[in-house]
Amino acid sequence: MNRKRFKSGQGMLEYILIVILIALAAYASVQLYGKKVKEKYSQSTQALAGQDVKDEGPGTP
Repeated sequence: MNRKRFKSGQGMLEYILIVILIALAAYASVQLYGKKVKEKYSQSTQALAGQDVKDEGPGTP
């Protein structure tokens, strides 16, 4: 019985660690690319509204 409970706890811990790693990767990518995505989204909404948009082209840092 204890062995089965141990394996169940071990499996749960592995899933928790995977979720934590995914959350850290998502947080890091938002920190890295968040500002650029916000700028592109803003440009898209301005273009759809018919306003002039300053576009520096794809891949411009």
